[in-house]
Amino acid sequence: MEPSNKPSWVTRVLTVGFLAFLGYLVIESFYNASPAFAISAGILVVLALMTVLVLSEAFNSFSIGKLLTLSSA
Repeated sequence: MEPSNKPSWVTRVLTVGFLAFLGYLVIESFYNASPAFAISAGILVVLALMTVLVLSEAFNSFSIGKLLTLSSA
């Protein structure tokens, strides 16, 4: 028998919750930084992490060179 490609809803819900939390952190950091509306390196890192998470959920296999490889079983 072949394994089915059903999405794991618990994983998806946790991923969406984590992305919402990271988005909240980015918005709070953007508005409450010492120079208001400043884009810092931390904001860019969190946005890159969010992008990797979204792309890894969208595709069966996602890799960034030899640094990071994510694939679904």
